[in-house]
Amino acid sequence: MNNQEKAYLFIKDQINTGHFKPGHLLSENQTRIKLNMSRTPIREAIKQLENEGLLVRQGQKNR
Repeated sequence: MNNQEKAYLFIKDQINTGHFKPGHLLSENQTRIKLNMSRTPIREAIKQLENEGLLVRQGQKNR
């Protein structure tokens, strides 16, 4: 299993078990640290979950 698959399964499990509730702010950096991997597989996993309708990306606010 590669890192993208590991990240995907971790995030999906957090959603399915209710640990990540609607409105939860998912931090790529915190997830990267928790899973001890680079940001690229985290980003790819997030894209996959977005395509499945489990996550919605919100743009960063202008300062």
